[in-house]
Amino acid sequence: MATVAGTNATTLSQMFNDYLHTSFFDYINRYRVEEFKKRATMPQNSQLTLLAISEQCGFKRSSFFSVFKKMEGCTPSEWVKKQENVQ
Repeated sequence: MATVAGTNATTLSQMFNDYLHTSFFDYINRYRVEEFKKRATMPQNSQLTLLAISEQCGFKRSSFFSVFKKMEGCTPSEWVKKQENVQ
């Protein structure tokens, strides 16, 4: 991404911090969490595990659950149950 922007990784990271008030990794993980939430509610994915869906969104097993809880304030399974109760 830094190369495409015509800069280096350090400068790009500083730009994320200064202008978006977030780290590059938090920025990317927000998109991954949003994609997970979209896919987790799709009927055609009901046979998949939450871990399988998270891996489709680019997460590694070791980080998914902690990143999700940090960003959403609940575990992925709690979030899915809430969505099922809304529908």
